[in-house]
Amino acid sequence: MKKFIVILILSYLSSSLFAMDIQKILGVKSNEITYAMDPVEFFYFNENQELEIYSEDSLRKEINELHGTYLYDFKREGKFFYLEIKNEKVKEKFLVLLNEDFLFLFKKGSKKVFWEGHRSIYKNNIDGLYFFYEEEWIKNKDLKASSELKENGKKYAVNNLGTLECGKPWIEGVTGNGKGEYIKYRIKGGKIFIFSGYVDVDKPELYIQNSRPKKLLIETDDKKFYVELKDTPNPQEIIIYEKIDREKEYNIKITIDEVYPGTKYQDTCINAMAGDFLFGTDKLLY
Repeated sequence: MKKFIVILILSYLSSSLFAMDIQKILGVKSNEITYAMDPVEFFYFNENQELEIYSEDSLRKEINELHGTYLYDFKREGKFFYLEIKNEKVKEKFLVLLNEDFLFLFKKGSKKVFWEGHRSIYKNNIDGLYFFYEEEWIKNKDLKASSELKENGKKYAVNNLGTLECGKPWIEGVTGNGKGEYIKYRIKGGKIFIFSGYVDVDKPELYIQNSRPKKLLIETDDKKFYVELKDTPNPQEIIIYEKIDREKEYNIKITIDEVYPGTKYQDTCINAMAGDFLFGTDKLLY
């Protein structure tokens, strides 16, 4: 009898730790969360642990085919979260990168983002909208790195930071774990988002096998500070200036100061970086 009770307890703990709703993932009070690509395409997580996928874009066939309502679970495998959805017709599983502001989905066998959305006021009452625009990705002629890894005919270049493609991180190219290596560029806006590690939907083990930044030194034209990152592939917000002219351009340098060591390789990887844009609020930063 005791053995049976222990098995039941372990089974319950396992399910509660590895299958969860959006509220537990994000650590928020509301269980109703919407991420939108635009007004006619959104993912709505409702209070009944159902996911409503809505799309009217006839040019996006794969998303159109998912139009409907699903039961869903988020499951954690290592450092990654996976979103599993199902109804009477469809069963799918996606690797997920997310925070309160953004949701990115990847399908097995594809390097490109399958779907991306920003937190939306549609069906939600929040104070602002964040958007990723093409020009907001770190992609400009001033983008430079102190080193880049070249291995087996492949270059893990600093320009990879602007792609968010699986298997295309920037990797520093020096001996050791990359402490002291840096990237620098020019930026507008008061914050950046960093996606740590080597992220590959078909080879998730590469995240833990390679090193990830733990502590970064941030330097601009007029300030300098350190920031600690969590060991997660999900987007992490770094606030550079709490109030700044959105059109002001300035220099920024980001230096690796400390890392989470890889289990197999010393190389330190950053998957992607992005700028930000905020619309329609007087309560947040700008």
